[in-house]
Amino acid sequence: MGMYCNTIIGWAVYYFVVPFTSELPWTSCDHPWNTNSCALVGPVDNGTFVQSPAQEYFERNVLENYRSDGMDDLGAIKWSLALCVFAGFFLVYFSLWKGVRSTGKSQEESYE
Repeated sequence: MGMYCNTIIGWAVYYFVVPFTSELPWTSCDHPWNTNSCALVGPVDNGTFVQSPAQEYFERNVLENYRSDGMDDLGAIKWSLALCVFAGFFLVYFSLWKGVRSTGKSQEESYE
């Protein structure tokens, strides 16, 4: 359970860092990871399959799940995500370091 939560925190760290680029990569369909089914429109009722640029960014650039044949072939480590997951572990560790007992305590200083 802890690894799952830290992975989600790692994704949050990743998405916190990525917007510091000049253009948000999930706003357009003209990137190398986009497919022909990428479209900036809403739902289509005529039976065609379209994906939003944000969905393709997450699935094809962040996760790179199109490079894998399944659970037997996970592929290489994506170091940018591994670093973000490590940062997530770091954040959780230092958030829980002192424990719940120290949360909310005030320290009164005497100036005598």
